[in-house]
Amino acid sequence: MARNKTAPKSRRLNCRVNSHFLETIEGIRVRTRSDNASDVVRRAIYVYEMLLASQKEGAELILRQKDGTEKQLLSLEF
Repeated sequence: MARNKTAPKSRRLNCRVNSHFLETIEGIRVRTRSDNASDVVRRAIYVYEMLLASQKEGAELILRQKDGTEKQLLSLEF
């Protein structure tokens, strides 16, 4: 079967993580009804990239609670 030339190439990524990290991913997977841990990680990276790009353009990252209180997040870049 011929590979679609417009589809992005994909590569497998393996990483070693501790049990707490796995439990966190599994909890997020259940709450978001994601199919698997890979979906959770892909979405997290997408959101992180979007937040970094927004900060680079001068946006402030602020969490607003239901009661109206706000907390400004620090820079995401290291």
